[in-house]
Amino acid sequence: MRTSSELIDSINRLTQALYQINSIDLMLNLLKAEITTLFGFNLIWLYEFADNQSTQIKLISVKGKRQQAISADYPVIDIKQDKMLEKIFQSKSPVYIEDARIDDTTNKEIIKTWGNRTIINCQLYVRDKSLGVFGTGSFFDEGVKPLTQEEITYFNVISNALAMALDRINHKVISMQDPLTGLDNKRALNINAEAILELAQRNEQNAAVIFIDLNNFKPANDTYGHAFGDEVLKFFANSLNKTLRRSDIKARYGGDEFVIVLPNIRDESSIKKVIDDIKMHCTDVKIGDIQYQLSFSAGWSIFPFDGTSIQDLIEQADQRMYIQKR
Repeated sequence: MRTSSELIDSINRLTQALYQINSIDLMLNLLKAEITTLFGFNLIWLYEFADNQSTQIKLISVKGKRQQAISADYPVIDIKQDKMLEKIFQSKSPVYIEDARIDDTTNKEIIKTWGNRTIINCQLYVRDKSLGVFGTGSFFDEGVKPLTQEEITYFNVISNALAMALDRINHKVISMQDPLTGLDNKRALNINAEAILELAQRNEQNAAVIFIDLNNFKPANDTYGHAFGDEVLKFFANSLNKTLRRSDIKARYGGDEFVIVLPNIRDESSIKKVIDDIKMHCTDVKIGDIQYQLSFSAGWSIFPFDGTSIQDLIEQADQRMYIQKR
């Protein structure tokens, strides 16, 4: 069984990597490597709708064992003749089948060709528009590989990231990364934070949100120019990446505002220690010949005591930040 930390680390790796990739082939190779390492599954597939009526799906790509047979025999699948696919497209949650050989919704002809035993499929959708389906699983000779609810949630989160990456590749409109700092933007923050809060709730753990506002960023802009101001923001972002854990979410929320999400945090004193570390390692800016001392105000909130959604937690942290600033 995978630990919460392993699942969160994998989500962060995939989310960051997926939104820098502009090739579906590279995207599938990345997913295949991650899922094989984490779960031992040696096959993944990606289908999209073949017609405007959403009655058929066509194969975009398949990676792993038996990929040639699948490409040859099932380039297109009729949804209406497959109970499992109907179930997938009726649900926005992953459809998990522990043993495809005995489940009454699976198409036994397809299962025989593919050789699947345990299967998990996720509908891919963006802005309430369904794009297709992503799936993976084990083979007959590998036996049943049961998944915990936490692991099923993992697939739900990465399928959301995959859908957005696929939509971006197809339409070049959605990005998950702040273009200046390289940190998460608001969209990525919401996706990654959702995963952390879901895992925290299932494990009865705390998580924390820190809201940071740079106090003296405008004077730096006014004194040295906007190009210097951009370098200050990039310096602060890079320092956050070096100072905080890889599993922590680091996001640029606004012009000079940042949000950090800390999984599995113990208490308020642990949060204050993180803030002290940021003050120690992220505020002494040196760009070229210019030395500049940043300062910031920070507020925090703790899940689930201050809120159960990322927006509630950000608002509470923002309010506490303004109290600290005053």
